[in-house]
Amino acid sequence: MCIRDSYYNYREESNFITAIRYLFEYQKGDNLPFYAQTRLGESTGLRMAGDGRFTDRGRIVANIEERITVLKKPVLNFFSEIEISPFLDMGTVFSKVSDIDFSKMKYGPGIAFRIVIRPQVVGTADFAFGSEGMNTIIKVDYPF
Repeated sequence: MCIRDSYYNYREESNFITAIRYLFEYQKGDNLPFYAQTRLGESTGLRMAGDGRFTDRGRIVANIEERITVLKKPVLNFFSEIEISPFLDMGTVFSKVSDIDFSKMKYGPGIAFRIVIRPQVVGTADFAFGSEGMNTIIKVDYPF
């Protein structure tokens, strides 16, 4: 498995942060059961599709997101921010590395609205669009 998360803040006090993530994963072995195969869907990097929508032995996922801070304000001694984050998710699954077909890549552009209460809480509402329609995800967590 190869995974990489990168964050780019071009100036010290900038309101723009670019988040990039990519993942390549492949599982070897004979008779790999369905439930042990790699999954691709909303919690695994492709927010436009339901959780575990695509399944196979391997997957490639890439995400790019621009986190734009529109408001910074202290609330109850915590530093809080409101962000708007347009994003693009891309991914595909495959049976063998030699069978990777980028023409089957799924794309999911969208926008996320985030409330960040530093240092530990992030609430998000993601609206992703793709070939299967719109998917909405609302959660409180630490997204990538």
